[in-house]
Amino acid sequence: DTIDSRSNNENEKKRNTSTASNVSIDAMAEKKTIPLTSETHKFKVTTFVGFRWCDYCRNFMWGLKQQGARCKKCGYSVHKQCINRVTIGCTPEKASNRVFGLDLTALLSMTNTDRPPVFDMCVAAIEDWGMDTEGLYREPGSANEVKALKAKFDEGCPNIELTPELYPHVQVITSLLKLYLRELPVPLIPYHQYNAFIETVDMKQEVDRINTLKWLLSELPPAHYEMLKHLVRHLNKVIHHEEKNLMNASNLGVVFGPTVMKTPISEEGWQTLTDMRSQRLVVENMILLHDKLF
Repeated sequence: DTIDSRSNNENEKKRNTSTASNVSIDAMAEKKTIPLTSETHKFKVTTFVGFRWCDYCRNFMWGLKQQGARCKKCGYSVHKQCINRVTIGCTPEKASNRVFGLDLTALLSMTNTDRPPVFDMCVAAIEDWGMDTEGLYREPGSANEVKALKAKFDEGCPNIELTPELYPHVQVITSLLKLYLRELPVPLIPYHQYNAFIETVDMKQEVDRINTLKWLLSELPPAHYEMLKHLVRHLNKVIHHEEKNLMNASNLGVVFGPTVMKTPISEEGWQTLTDMRSQRLVVENMILLHDKLF
């Protein structure tokens, strides 16, 4: 009887252990009562807006919702299946070094600057020696070089130089700038103003479009307005080199439309496709009407 009792207890323990091990990360996230932890990290399942790569395995996070988890303290972001593999300890004091994926207003508050240095440095380099590059902003740069350059900014490396000697292909720099904009948690045109900007596309009178866009722009958060103003000013300069770079306002609208104003996640998939045209036209109008809007 004693042997049978011990055997039953051992089997019960195995069943309990098996049941516990079968609790998925998704289930834990749904209950929101069990913290996702690894080392000293405090992970929470998160829906990331824009493209996102895992800080642990460096692979892309696929999906539209709950693609991974982010540490509440330091911002370290990983696939859900990578959580238990993380060996790097949580270092909240280094979180302020991160540039990509941070809220624009919060970042500028921490850096005490008018615009993110990564944005100003990319624009300065492109305008200095890359404006005549054919397919500017349309052609992508080397993924490995873009990742490496992104890491330099996120790690706070001093004296980063964006010169043609170090980066002979300006596409690396244009891709980095686009990546920065895509990874903003709140796009330059925030979700709550998305529909209002889209509606300007259907205005037949140019004066109505100008007046409405000026008002909508004035309602943007200050950090977003400042950034968008300088981005549109830069893109306006790009189209003045169209003869050589073959990029007009419509081309740039295709590239930057879905980045500057992302379709709200709650919208249906078919509307995302429909809105691509309107997103393009909003950016195109801002580029062509730059002098009257800002």
